[in-house]
Amino acid sequence: LEDTGVITGYSAKIDPVRLGYGLTVLIRARPLPGEMDRMVKAIRKTPQIVSCDRVSGDDCFVARAHVHDVTEME
Repeated sequence: LEDTGVITGYSAKIDPVRLGYGLTVLIRARPLPGEMDRMVKAIRKTPQIVSCDRVSGDDCFVARAHVHDVTEME
């Protein structure tokens, strides 16, 4: 399966709590008109964000982040 490209890689599963990140949050975001590039750059520069999906509907992005606490989330 590796030789045919069906298996494209392997990954490690990390427990964020053991790294001190006690809270996992979902962030919904919708950039202002003309601000899409700025929003994408901000998401890429935020190390707490571990995944981000482009979605349809009222919001453009749904991101998952691991943070230490509610203060960091805010």
